[in-house]
Amino acid sequence: MRLVDTRPPFAGLANLSEGALASLPTPCYLLDEAQLRRNGEILLGVQQRTGCKILLAQKAFSNFDLYPLLAPYLAGTEASGLYESRLGKEELPEKENHVFCAAYRVDEFNELLDYADHIVFNSPAQLAKFGPAAKAAGKSVGLRINPERSTQEGHAIYDPCAPGSRLGTTRAQWDAALAKQPGLAALLDGLHFHTLCEQDADALAVTLDAVEEKFGDLLQKARKKVDEAGKVLDEAGVVWQMAELGKVDAGGGGTVACYMAERDIDTLDAGVPVLSMHAPFETVSKLDCYMTFKGMKAIYEA
Repeated sequence: MRLVDTRPPFAGLANLSEGALASLPTPCYLLDEAQLRRNGEILLGVQQRTGCKILLAQKAFSNFDLYPLLAPYLAGTEASGLYESRLGKEELPEKENHVFCAAYRVDEFNELLDYADHIVFNSPAQLAKFGPAAKAAGKSVGLRINPERSTQEGHAIYDPCAPGSRLGTTRAQWDAALAKQPGLAALLDGLHFHTLCEQDADALAVTLDAVEEKFGDLLQKARKKVDEAGKVLDEAGVVWQMAELGKVDAGGGGTVACYMAERDIDTLDAGVPVLSMHAPFETVSKLDCYMTFKGMKAIYEA
């Protein structure tokens, strides 16, 4: 039995005749590049207005022929394993490469480090097992959390916050793991949470409230250190700005901050901006050097 398609015609095919459509080999995908560009412009606008980053979820769309078309609009790719990460690296090498996997394989992880920039672990056990290698390779490390706040009904099998879900770490699980391995916190650059697809911003707002309720103290600790340092710099007349290279209590860019943080020393990475770092000729601004001197002096005397 053949069902009648009652949907309106796809606008991108308006100029194609029935004969042209009938001549196409099947099965095949027909993609409207103009519509993709319009969608890309919308996503780029959101990023510019909010400062967020939007990634291409390759699990949902991995047509790499169109990656160059989408490249101007997106910050990078999101992968669910080794081969998606490799695809993102090969097709969009200049973009960020993010990976989340419920469980990583020992025989694949070293290769994954060749492709990924940001690696998210699903559990404290996975973080303890693979996190040190990721940090040693200079990767940004995250932990997926479960805020235990469901935002939809009737689809528990797909709900990452459903009772009994094994996607993400609850606060109780994190506290128990941290009591046994205090060094886990020093491995983290950030937290990852997931709200079910095909929901609107209201569901995200509900989830954010739950994240703040359950994990807010972890986030506020980092914010507090930045605020304290910023106040000292402002009062000393230091011109400064934030960057994404390093993280509170973690360090970045080859610094030793993470080793101090492992000894439970509150650590905030700071330094002079350098062009062509580790090249034969490094370039820095005199004003940046002077402001760094003023800033370090102010912090030391505070």
